[in-house]
Amino acid sequence: MPEIKSSFLQGKMNKDLDDRILPKGQYRDAENIKIAKSDSSNVGAAQNIKGNTIQYTTSLGLPTSTAINLNDEIFSLWDTIGYYANSQTGDVFWFVTSFAGPTSDNILDHKPASDVVVAGSDVNHDDDTTGHRSIQISNASNHNIQVGMLVTGTGVVADSYVQSISTTSNISTIVLNKAQSGQTVLDSVALTFAHTCRIYKINTIENTSPSIIIDNKRLNLSKNHHIHHINQLSNLLFWTDNYNQPRRINIETTSYPNDVFFEDRISVAQVAPFAAPKVKMTKVDASTVPSLHLRDKFVKFGYRYVYENNEVSLISPFTQTCFLPGKGKNINNGSFKDGDAGVINSTESTAIQKNTVVDMMQNMVNRVRLFIDLPSDVAADDTSKDNVASADAGNTGTVLVDAHLVGAAQSNQTINSISAPSGSAAGVIDNTTTVLTERGDKYTVHSITENSNLALDSTIKFNEEIPAEHAILHGEKLYFFKPGSDTNYYQYTNPLNIKRVEIVYAESDSPAVKVVETIKIPTGQTSLDAIIKHRVDPGTDTKGKLRFGIEYVYDSSKPIKTLPEQDITRVADIVPVKAKAQEVSGNRIIYGNFKINRPITNLVNNKDQISITNRDQTRYNTQYLLHSVKQAREYSVGLVLSDKYGRQSTVFLPTSNTTFVTPKAGSPVTPFSSGVYNNANRWNGTALNIDFGATISDVYDSETNPYGWYSYKVVVKQAQQEYDNVYVPSLIDEYPTSDMSSWMVLFGDNVNKVPRDILDSSLDNTIASSKTKLLPKILNVNSTGIADGLLGNGHKQQNTTDFVEIIAIGAKEDFGTNSIAGNNQLVNKDRNPIVAELPDGFGGSASPSAALCVLETDPFISALDIYFETSTAGLISDLNENIQASLGSTPNNISLTQNTFAENIDPDTNIATLGYTDTNGNSPSGETYTLESVKDGSNATRTTEFQLVGDVLKTASGVNHVGHEFRNRPEDTFTFELKVTDSGGNSITQNKTVTLTNVNPTIIPTTVSVDVPDNTTTGNLITTFTGSNSCGKSGSALQNGLSFTIVSGNGQGDFGITGTTGEVHATEDSWTAGATYSLGIRVTDAGGGTADATLNITITASTVTRFYRSPGNTSQTGACSDAAQQQAYHDGLGDLPSGGDKVYTNNTGTTLFDGQNAYYVASTDPVMAGEAGYNIRINSSGVVTNPTLCSG
Repeated sequence: MPEIKSSFLQGKMNKDLDDRILPKGQYRDAENIKIAKSDSSNVGAAQNIKGNTIQYTTSLGLPTSTAINLNDEIFSLWDTIGYYANSQTGDVFWFVTSFAGPTSDNILDHKPASDVVVAGSDVNHDDDTTGHRSIQISNASNHNIQVGMLVTGTGVVADSYVQSISTTSNISTIVLNKAQSGQTVLDSVALTFAHTCRIYKINTIENTSPSIIIDNKRLNLSKNHHIHHINQLSNLLFWTDNYNQPRRINIETTSYPNDVFFEDRISVAQVAPFAAPKVKMTKVDASTVPSLHLRDKFVKFGYRYVYENNEVSLISPFTQTCFLPGKGKNINNGSFKDGDAGVINSTESTAIQKNTVVDMMQNMVNRVRLFIDLPSDVAADDTSKDNVASADAGNTGTVLVDAHLVGAAQSNQTINSISAPSGSAAGVIDNTTTVLTERGDKYTVHSITENSNLALDSTIKFNEEIPAEHAILHGEKLYFFKPGSDTNYYQYTNPLNIKRVEIVYAESDSPAVKVVETIKIPTGQTSLDAIIKHRVDPGTDTKGKLRFGIEYVYDSSKPIKTLPEQDITRVADIVPVKAKAQEVSGNRIIYGNFKINRPITNLVNNKDQISITNRDQTRYNTQYLLHSVKQAREYSVGLVLSDKYGRQSTVFLPTSNTTFVTPKAGSPVTPFSSGVYNNANRWNGTALNIDFGATISDVYDSETNPYGWYSYKVVVKQAQQEYDNVYVPSLIDEYPTSDMSSWMVLFGDNVNKVPRDILDSSLDNTIASSKTKLLPKILNVNSTGIADGLLGNGHKQQNTTDFVEIIAIGAKEDFGTNSIAGNNQLVNKDRNPIVAELPDGFGGSASPSAALCVLETDPFISALDIYFETSTAGLISDLNENIQASLGSTPNNISLTQNTFAENIDPDTNIATLGYTDTNGNSPSGETYTLESVKDGSNATRTTEFQLVGDVLKTASGVNHVGHEFRNRPEDTFTFELKVTDSGGNSITQNKTVTLTNVNPTIIPTTVSVDVPDNTTTGNLITTFTGSNSCGKSGSALQNGLSFTIVSGNGQGDFGITGTTGEVHATEDSWTAGATYSLGIRVTDAGGGTADATLNITITASTVTRFYRSPGNTSQTGACSDAAQQQAYHDGLGDLPSGGDKVYTNNTGTTLFDGQNAYYVASTDPVMAGEAGYNIRINSSGVVTNPTLCSG
């Protein structure tokens, strides 16, 4: 037979065109087909698509013991919220969860699949039914228990899961899937409810058994957020669910431990460094470090992580500029003696006057030790690796000439202000104790010698030598750590599998970021232990946490490579917090419909509780000894918050975010003529200060808030940029006497720093004005006419902020003999020097003593609104601890003795008593409470319905008490905004949830007996029950939400009840006299509360007979044409009433029918118009007359 082949190369279904003109390669209609796409001969052929088949039905192991079938009911308690099938490899992945996260799209509403722990006092188990599977949980609103959770506790049968939950009056009845071993075995037993979140895998090609590749509640998979977008790139499986941040796993790796780093391992975004490297700047002999690479450079350092999958983190915050001025000098370790960096002696001062250049302003640093933090194994709330004591180094009452100790092994170090948990520091500090500093110095204690009061001048011997470049500065904080019996105390495990760390640096005059070294992180524990270093991360002056890291020693080497521009400008991984859509294009993951960051509304509310100030530092900055913020400048300071993955907030600016640094006023300047430092003039420099009046909220917690704010960094805007320092000899003042001015000689580089205005001079006149203004910093003033704003006579540092305008600049001789040209005291007077004329009062007399003076040119003002990153950065948890310590004891939590109240509560009645605890866990007296607002679950304001009297929360009184009604709606939950203020004026405002509880309804009557005639028909009313929902309202509100049902005694369905009215009626037409019924009647309210009543019914022989009548007519003939369909009853002996019989409206014969002398047709059954043939007349007393037959 001939074979007909059709191909559909276009692959299109076309229902628009007539069959006769359908283009070749298209088809009219099809179902369950695909068009073959290949290079073989069947290309374009229509092929059937295979349907789904059950791939696997055998058992899977649960986390505990029992194997269950995939068709078992437990899988109906979990949801499969997403799957991915790889047609090439045959791998199928599906995502299963018992957790139902909130449906809200607000990032701040994200909740983890946390365990629910129920105290035994809330557990009631008294179930005498078969299996004893039912338990009751009190205070249900405090426990977010969901179907499908695994239940564990003493006596709980293995693999018991929550099968169903019903809640009434804040009590949850939970039915478990497994029979328990006794009726009351779980009574008062503490129970833990845990969610199941899993990823399964099966291979359809190899027909492998399903396996669980990840079983971890930290997956946080939510039934309310299905996974619609899953992609596989090589061995990486990516997904997004619009609830958690985008994730990915390596399907070839099964190592995803259930610890605090689980989210970090599966996150698409990588954990970012949060802190700048800690710095120790030193100078070593040129024979050790011959390079002069840093001599003329201002450099700062940072780092980044490279993970085992070759993904690279963001770059850390950079250090401050690693610069110490001191060409030819020694490192200054706090001694500030002649020859130390930053110290100018008399000889140098004279040279500066002569050359106008500070020769020592070259970087003396040739070695920088960097401590690089690694992601810590120590959780924020883990106190096991906190310090056991702390102390200040040295005697803060005296600054020694040499502030560090260099010696042999067992070097001595004096300490003071020892803080230890016990009364004796010796009882805490012994030869197993390690001393750590913030920058990474580490020493082991050999012994301690205490003085009598433990306060001052105790002495510690170290097992190690204290080298000069590791000098301990006087006043530096020392923290003592004691491993005890923990042999792994200092061990680091590299939990995020960092493969290497790249050390980068940037120079001040270049936008480039360059790599100076790459440090490999070994995989073996022994090798890893060999490179791991330790430091302390101070939370307060007395408390710190152990931190792990590596040390890199930079010896002025040149960079090995420059990072590409995309790495330099990469300030954040653009991985959203959550995304609805995900796709792959060109091996790149693309996200759509996403939210990129968290709001900082929590900080916005605290704008007035954060302020910016400046003040002198109280102790040396051990990393940047000679650093200080520039004086006579205004600074704007803000905060940038980051989550653990480097997603940053916008700059948060407090209400008071600017501060002006007033120049420091000094005592008379005394150069180091004899090499002895004048300790009275010692100054630690000025620093910007951020004062917090409250802690930062919405903070990261690995268990409860994994996407919260993790770290912070301080950013600063300072618009006054480039300026010059002008170094000159003493100014001459009060000359000439006829028209006195101050005169300053300009030579060397000062001529360029203070230039003449070229637009103001001519060929005939070399004297010109200048646009440059000068701010006096150090002057030698000894005249009587001191200018306004300057300090008194002497060689002093000035604190004025007023810039001085230059009157004129020109050669000395050009000013004429009656001016400065006639003065013989000018420096370089014989060379006709350039001089600047200033207003009088800024110099000495006509014969001044030689002294170095410093003035500052007015700076360039930048119009850019840019905030620059600083090295001040760290963990918010540490910052909060420090804030809390500085604030002292403040309110921390408000508590209520009761978090429910009944709907029938009376006016002016107590709901709960308030209490509070402070940050130390105490409950001091003298506090006051304020009720700020009340809103219900629909966000309606309900404040007026409540009152707060002292510390007692009550219902309102008088007209404000409108009553409460439980309706099983959001309005039944109230959020009370409460504020507590302690006796010191410190306050905290918190929201507390109080739930309205249901009260069981009442039913009336509770017992009733009724006789029902045997002629009763369907629809006849038997009796009526009424009820009350027991709410606190009145009137018709008492009937809201009630529903009546017959719950027993109605097996044949002979009776019915109207649910909303409580009317009981017959549903049967045939009855037997003498029969009895006992019906159980129940009323149920909106909260599921019930009340029961009993209805006893006796069927009695009727005294009247039912018949059907017409509506009534004024004529007999007309009545015969009417339909007879209305029930009536008569007391006659026949089926139909005869003359003299009486007619009644009810089947008990108690109510006569008023016939109004009208004519009616009567029938034993309902009939249509004209079908009835029997005609009667009924008077107003219900008596029948004139019975007759209708004609025909």
